[in-house]
Amino acid sequence: LGDAPPEAAEKKPHRNPTGVQGLCRQIDARSKTVSYAALVSLGNLAFRSRYTPDIQTAIDFHITLLQVREAIESATAAGTSFDEACRRAFEARVGELSDLNIGMNAYLRFRVTRVSSPITSSLQEALEHRKRLLAARDAGEEALKAQLADILTTERVFAYRQ
Repeated sequence: LGDAPPEAAEKKPHRNPTGVQGLCRQIDARSKTVSYAALVSLGNLAFRSRYTPDIQTAIDFHITLLQVREAIESATAAGTSFDEACRRAFEARVGELSDLNIGMNAYLRFRVTRVSSPITSSLQEALEHRKRLLAARDAGEEALKAQLADILTTERVFAYRQ
């Protein structure tokens, strides 16, 4: 590390290839077609829309997800539990959200490792994974390993489908 040239030590800022924060891009290996999805994270939960070939549609999806995030933040600031705030925000926009085909998963950091649950289309399942992972992280490394193994090996009813 000490022998590396100074320019190697400089960190370059991460640049989003879409040019729009909150969107990700996917390129199909066979057809080389490009598609986009919207991403929003809050409180150790990540929400992702379905992929769409139209970037404007993905931007519209992102706006909807941001509105959901804002509703959750407002409700939790007013004293509503995180889980209940999520449920209410999703119920209030059920029509809009159905078109996004949302996939969601819980994630957290433990030391230097990012731990993620599988992507699901069920808010209830994602909230349960979040609760279990956060409690296990607080209980220590062995508890987190056991809980993650259980989450990853349990058959899921609400698997995310693109």
